[in-house]
Formats: sequence, C-alpha cells, structure tokens
Amino acid sequence: MLGLPFAAGCVAWLECRLIPEPHTEEAYDTRFAETVWATADARVLERGREFPRRRHRAAHVAPPLGRKPRVAAAERQGRTALAENLAGSSSRLGESSNIYFPILETIWNLMTALTLHYHPLSSYCHKVLIAVDVLGIEVDKRLLNLGDPVERAAYLALWPTGKMPLLVDQGRPIPETSIIIEHLQRHHARRGRTLIPHDPDAALDVRLWDRLFDLYVMTPMQAFTADLLRPEGDRDARGVARAREGLSSAYAFIDRHLEGRTWVTGDAFSMADCAAAPALFYAVTYVPLSPQHVHLATYFERLMDHPPVALTIDQARPYFKFYPGRDGLSRRFFDPTNI
Repeated sequence: MLGLPFAAGCVAWLECRLIPEPHTEEAYDTRFAETVWATADARVLERGREFPRRRHRAAHVAPPLGRKPRVAAAERQGRTALAENLAGSSSRLGESSNIYFPILETIWNLMTALTLHYHPLSSYCHKVLIAVDVLGIEVDKRLLNLGDPVERAAYLALWPTGKMPLLVDQGRPIPETSIIIEHLQRHHARRGRTLIPHDPDAALDVRLWDRLFDLYVMTPMQAFTADLLRPEGDRDARGVARAREGLSSAYAFIDRHLEGRTWVTGDAFSMADCAAAPALFYAVTYVPLSPQHVHLATYFERLMDHPPVALTIDQARPYFKFYPGRDGLSRRFFDPTNI
C-alpha cells in the first residue's frame, strides 16, 4: 500500500505508517505507527488475501483469553493454514510451535480486521453505524479527533479528503457511506441479512431513495450546522433560507411517498432507511415537521424506535451537548439540565 520493499523469507508482512510525535520520540525513545496493510506468504494465503477454502490437516489453535472458542468455518480454515506454516517453520528449528500462537493471533486479527473511523455526532457516521448493526458485523471503531494535529495528519495520509466515516478493510480504505454499506453487505454481512435487495430493480429503488435522503435532507440540514459554526458576522442568511426551503420541499414529497409504506421502499428496512434516520433526526432540529406531514411523522417515530437506530442515537447522547443545533433536540434525546 505504501510502496515499501519487503524482506525475503518471512511468513507474513505488516506495513506501518509512522505517526510523528517529536516530544515522545525525544523524551522516551518511543515511536507510534499505524498498521495500514498486512499480507502473508502465498503458501499461507491464496489469491492475494483470500484464505483457502479447502480442508487442511488438523491444527489446533487456542483462542486468546477472554474470547469465545466458537470460530466460523472460514476463520477456522484461515487459522489452520497459518498454524500449519508456522508449525512447519518451528519444527525445522526444533522448537515448540506453541510459541507462535500469539503471533498467529496477531497476524490473523490484523489481516481480517474491519476498522471504522468515525465520530458519534456525525450524521453520515450514524448512517453506517446503523447499517453495521443491521448486518450483524463487528468493527473496530476508531473515534476521530480531527482537532488534534497529529491525528488529523495521520487520517489525511490515510484518506486525503479528510471526510468521515471511513472503513478500512485489510488495509484498503473504503470511503463514502453508500459504498461502505454495499461493501459490508457483499463481504461481511451475516447470512440472510441485507440492506440492498438482490433483485436489480428493487436495489435501484433503494439506491435512489438513499441518494434522495443524502442530497435533499442531509445536505440542507448540514447547511444549518455549518452556518452556526461561523462567526456571528459571517452568517449566511440567504443560504439558511434556501436550506429551509429545501427541507420543507423534501418533507412534502417524502410524506406523499410514505403513504401506505412501513419503510421507505416497502416492508423491509433498507439502506434508504439507514440514510433517512440520521438525516431526519438532525433535520427536524432546524425545521420541525408540520402537522400535515402525517405519514412522515409516523415514519419518523417508527425510525426512532427501530433498535439499530435507537442504539446509535443512545451511543451519541454524551456528545449532543456539543451539537450546534442542540436547542432543537427533543428532551427525550437531550436534556440540557443534565449536562
């Protein structure tokens, strides 16, 4: 990934990006680095990064302390391949292969880890967090602090736009929420869990409404937030007025569309609903729903009660005090007297 040379004769390789920290380096002779990629010898790993699916001879790898011994079939096969290679190396050295098991665990975890760089207040991060829960996927969540110069520099080196969220899968950065969700469904979702239908026409409908919520609800909502972050003298009254008009128009056509529907595209919760939940959650803090938006109001309550959505909002509660539009949050989500 970084274009660095590889040392010959290794069973596996890690590529790490140095995170500059002059004070720590000088005072403690310690350096920090982020692992951005991992791979292994072709005898261990087939077709680039995909562990072999064939059966291997028995190799027993004890799970690390605190982890349940249940291992999925693909993971068990992958660990077996690594164990065989490492055990073979140790036998040539006349050593017990047991000493390699911690190394095996580290290599496996780094090569299969899913890392999500996010912030609990971000509406687009909410969209992906909801999807992760629906699809039943475990990810390593890395809370971003872009106000820290060192952390910001490291993140920009990983993804130059600096936008969040960002999924990193085996060292490969995967940006943009809809692409992240589709990638997760294709490669990591639990069996039977989907957010994008397999039927091509139904999938197009989901993608359409996903884009509509991103463009016509999320975008104008963010214009309000951006304006509140400006100094008083630099406020954009015309921009806010356009955003208000845009949200009112979006509420109207979404309300008409939702008549007779449980979720945005039918009876199943989809990626479109993942987009709708954070977009509407924050949008109504600036432009509340009107009484005539009966279908949209009912849908909004259904969204807020949906467990993956409720969980995401609950995890963000400690951060709502930092939200510029917090005055518009319902007391059931944020009580300013309990700050």
